[in-house]
Amino acid sequence: MPVHWWLVVLAAAACGGAAVAISPLMAGAATGAAAVVVLVIHRPEWAGYIYLGLTPLIVGLQRGMLIPVIRLNEALLGLLCLAVVLGSVRRWALAGFPRLDVRVVDLAVLGLALFSSVTSLLWMYARAVDITADDILFALTLWKYGALYLLFRITIRSEAQVRRAILVALLACVPVAVLGVLQAVGVGPVLAFLVPFATDEGPAALANNRASSTIGAPIPFGDVMVMVFALALGWLTHVRAHRLPMAAIAALFGISAVASGQVSSWLGLLVAGLVIGWAMGRLRHAVAGIAVLGAASAIALQPVISARVPTGGGVPTAWTGEDGRIGNLSEFIWPRIGEGVNWLFGVRTSARIPAPEVWREWVWIESGYTWLMWNGGLPLTAAFVVFAVSALKVAQRVVRDGTPAFRAVGLAALGVLAMEVVLMVVDPHLTMRGAADLLFPMIALCVNWHLGFSRTATSAAGSGAPPPFPGPGVGGSVNAAGAQSRA
Repeated sequence: MPVHWWLVVLAAAACGGAAVAISPLMAGAATGAAAVVVLVIHRPEWAGYIYLGLTPLIVGLQRGMLIPVIRLNEALLGLLCLAVVLGSVRRWALAGFPRLDVRVVDLAVLGLALFSSVTSLLWMYARAVDITADDILFALTLWKYGALYLLFRITIRSEAQVRRAILVALLACVPVAVLGVLQAVGVGPVLAFLVPFATDEGPAALANNRASSTIGAPIPFGDVMVMVFALALGWLTHVRAHRLPMAAIAALFGISAVASGQVSSWLGLLVAGLVIGWAMGRLRHAVAGIAVLGAASAIALQPVISARVPTGGGVPTAWTGEDGRIGNLSEFIWPRIGEGVNWLFGVRTSARIPAPEVWREWVWIESGYTWLMWNGGLPLTAAFVVFAVSALKVAQRVVRDGTPAFRAVGLAALGVLAMEVVLMVVDPHLTMRGAADLLFPMIALCVNWHLGFSRTATSAAGSGAPPPFPGPGVGGSVNAAGAQSRA
């Protein structure tokens, strides 16, 4: 071993010994982080596996609980991005920088980040509007998901890697789903276990027959369950391995989505299921399956149904009550967007405003499309439309021509994107914590199949061009048969 490596080992040992003496917990965390960095530098696909495997279990932990200012999953994302960058720089130094291959979806994701932050903050500055810490925090949201999207564009590229990524995502969400169902029916020990994941409403909200589990809130929990339900259906349809346990997992996720107690989740489950059935050419089977799932959920989750469905029917009180979303939007939000030319670049980046009443702290923007106009005006709204349309086209093409694991992701992405387009009417589902952490990786994987096809087709044509960006030495994503099916 060269002398300089001995110096590095000795310095690391000395630092590690000092860290153990000061704080064993800190030393353990530092050792684990270093191990993750080394692993990802040499095997970049592990960045995706680690994020998918841990995020559903930790995303609901409150900001600043373990690390000042940020959430634990955000720290994890930063660590993984650092490792991927270090590994990519190492490979680029050895093999040269790959050529760029930028798609419309990539530009749309960049547009979402830019128009939800830079243009909005400049517009606030031009109007002499005070920029608060809350504005900065919300302005960073879509940059975070843009980084997550890029992470998966770089790391998960081959058929085998996508297959493993699907399994990791599904298995990680199984305990999340089980905890959610038990929480919804009021199992005491589960409620006590979930106290660190309680929302801003406090631990009392855990016992209101609405599952939030480790995601931390019922609405994003419902979204996540619909997404993994769609992934499980995609696996059953195209991969077709382990069909019996995968069918049981799909049923668990469907029931868990109902356990969220959110009408939006129930609607999302319906939309995603119907779109997937239509894409498979089995719409009648999808309708029958949704009916059976609904009946089973109504029986198993009677406390949830009775607590969330209005006794006299009609619109839920969350829409029409004293602090209902319709009243909030018409009184506090829509008039501000209509002032002057605020509709052009938005009002401000914060998705909430201080409430005038003493009995509540914030008025939230509980409409996704209204949030787009509030945050970034016409440019952000246009970026979302381009993102949704281009991602739907990519997913549809993957379902038609991809290899099995990619088709599974593409099918799930079709259902999830359709759900997003519909549910953005009622909430900003694009940035829901936990749900966005799965949506952007799914879209990135669909785009990666197109790059894999381009790479395979180029090789078949005898071209000597280097692989498209990011391509950090990771295998391709389609085989020759897949290339011929697209020819």
